[in-house]
Amino acid sequence: MIIKRHTATILGRMSRMFFDFEEQVFRTSQIPPLERMVVSESSRYDCQVIGFANPYSFQILYRRSELVDSVDHWYSDGGFLCSIIGLGRGEQVPRYSFDFSSIADGVFEYAKSNCLSVGLLGGTEDEITAACEYLQSRYLELPIVWSRNGFFRDADKQDGGRSEALDDLVASGAEIIIIGMGTPLQEEVAVELKQKMLSQRTETRTLPVIFTCGGFLSQTALGGDYYPEIIKKTGLRWVYRAFHAQHVRKRLLRDYPRFVALVFVCRLCRLILD
Repeated sequence: MIIKRHTATILGRMSRMFFDFEEQVFRTSQIPPLERMVVSESSRYDCQVIGFANPYSFQILYRRSELVDSVDHWYSDGGFLCSIIGLGRGEQVPRYSFDFSSIADGVFEYAKSNCLSVGLLGGTEDEITAACEYLQSRYLELPIVWSRNGFFRDADKQDGGRSEALDDLVASGAEIIIIGMGTPLQEEVAVELKQKMLSQRTETRTLPVIFTCGGFLSQTALGGDYYPEIIKKTGLRWVYRAFHAQHVRKRLLRDYPRFVALVFVCRLCRLILD
């Protein structure tokens, strides 16, 4: 009996965290991220973190309520997750992601048109260099004021630790910051950066909008728009990525079935416990 109660408690808590995160994604997805960026940029005291979840990252993030709550706005990156979140709500959940099939072009065009400085964090040294070169060739006069690879070695003072790198990013004055380091590290870094920004804000400085972007910077380093037009139109981005990236194939075969099982268990718990 005690074991059954303990199991029920664990499952109940897991279910609540799952649906709390699901509700956050549903609620914030009603306003497009580009609109939130414009609103945030107009408020100099407001630093916002905009994040994106897919079935893989959802399984990691939903168990970390404090981290989820520290990100200001969440969006669903993937049609399958959109369908799951919209299930039973009677409303369609739009898909948004930080890549050229979704909002990336709008973000960079807005930065270029409004002379907003950009900071980029993520990828290897070669990847971040190639990504910067591509973006500045595609968006002429795009002001990229700071960029760095996404690997930290705190013990190596010559390379600089994470805290020192983020201090340097704050000092750069970047107004739109894009972080691609994988979940949950990119969300942790984004939240830490926001805290640093808020602690150093002044009346003369506009605080930035911070986007997480997953593998966008590494993909961009390969030659810009990662997905062919036919892939974007047919919505087969996951097939294309699975064909080209081994880690994506592993996620599809291992983590996505786990997500389906998680959805089933959580919905069953809600039916039983409610």
